[in-house]
Amino acid sequence: MAKRYNPNLAKIHYSYSVAEIATLFGVFKGTVRAWLKDGLRPIDGLRPICVQGQQLRDYLKTKNKRLKQPCELHELYCLKCRQPRTPYGDMVEFAPINQTTGRLVAICSVCETLLNKISSVNTLPELRRKLEVTVREA
Repeated sequence: MAKRYNPNLAKIHYSYSVAEIATLFGVFKGTVRAWLKDGLRPIDGLRPICVQGQQLRDYLKTKNKRLKQPCELHELYCLKCRQPRTPYGDMVEFAPINQTTGRLVAICSVCETLLNKISSVNTLPELRRKLEVTVREA
């Protein structure tokens, strides 16, 4: 399963060996070697393999960006399908958390799992154009 690593742990002016990268991010050395095959560029092709901190940071930022799946306003992220999905029957329930935000609750149209999304009260009029929104009392 994919995980997002904090790229700011890598100092840009340091060079890191495979073992140091593994220790820094709490992963196995094989994971770091997989990153090297996936596109992380070493300083040179010689052993021991060293990676410049700036290269490591840039690689992790692009890797984290690839893993994101942004949702449209009318979509909610399904944890079971691992994709943004539209609610079943285009119906969603808005439960206010405070005066400015609330939680959208719906059912996935594919796997029928509960979907949740935090949303602003200001987006409700635009959301009502695409979905049937029921507001639950606090």
